[in-house]
Amino acid sequence: MLKKMKKSSRITVLLVVASQLFMSVLCEREEEQDITTRGLFKVTVPEESNFNVTDTLWITGRVSAMLFNETTGDSLMNPNESIRDIFSVMRLKTGDSFSNTVEAISEFELVSPVGGTDFLGSCPESELIARAPLTENREQYRYQLGLVPNNAGDFVLSWLEPVELLNEDLNIRILQKYPVDGRTDYLGLTKCGVGYAIENVSQKRREFFFTVN
Repeated sequence: MLKKMKKSSRITVLLVVASQLFMSVLCEREEEQDITTRGLFKVTVPEESNFNVTDTLWITGRVSAMLFNETTGDSLMNPNESIRDIFSVMRLKTGDSFSNTVEAISEFELVSPVGGTDFLGSCPESELIARAPLTENREQYRYQLGLVPNNAGDFVLSWLEPVELLNEDLNIRILQKYPVDGRTDYLGLTKCGVGYAIENVSQKRREFFFTVN
């Protein structure tokens, strides 16, 4: 009788453990399915392509504060007080076998009337973080950032994440002066010794080119 009771107790414990593991797996699956995403930053940059040294190139970004639950179809309020938009600031140069840019944040003074700026610790000379605080009506996040150039040259702003650049003309023609192996729609970025390529730049619409006189 004692052996039967011990055996029964072991079976009960195993069933309890198994049920807990099963519930844990279900919860994990539910959490994995409960994915929320936010819209793209809508970014406005100047319509012109030419600036003078000490001019200010204003960049404005905004995005809805509502999140979309892809599983349930519900809209949720983003709990964060601010979010960030990240882009690279690069100078165009004569192309070699891969690259036609160099890091250029140090060639600009930064002005932040709305939000603020930070730098990625891994590469502070090229990657700029624009911090977008929640607006007073709590409907969207917004930032305004000014770049004041100190030197003449051709430059590009290149966003790390997909964005919606609202300008019709992103001045892609400037890139055509800096081909890489004959390719004129190719951007080779070298940041902190690490390089990567962006092909078909005009189709991706994540880069804005400008000239400083």
